[in-house]
Formats: sequence, structure tokens, C-alpha cells
Amino acid sequence: MALRGFGKCGQVVESGGKNIEIAVQTFDEGLRLLEEAEVEEIVAGIEAEKAAAEAAKKGPPRDT
Repeated sequence: MALRGFGKCGQVVESGGKNIEIAVQTFDEGLRLLEEAEVEEIVAGIEAEKAAAEAAKKGPPRDT
């Protein structure tokens, strides 16, 4: 999978599939753009992985 981003460095944008376009190329189907729902599903998975990584980095809560 190859991803390419466009935009200015330091530009703040909202997360979500509305600001992202993903194209998939296969031998069978050729090149096609993913639907917004498909992109949202991918974004949700990435955000869940990011949240899990941040939670693991912080470690379990301490009881004092």
C-alpha cells in the first residue's frame, strides 16, 4: 500500500475521512477511489491503534 499526502507543512486539519482520498489499484479492478465509508473505516482503525499505543505508553493507572 502506498499513501501520499498533500498539504502545507504545519497545516492543522480535522481528522476524518472527509479530508482523505485513497485510491486502490489491483490487476482485476484497475484503479478505483474508495468510498467515504471505506475511508472512514480505515481512519477509525488507525485512530483506535493510535489511542491504544498512547494508552500503552502511559501504562496502567496507579493506586495511591
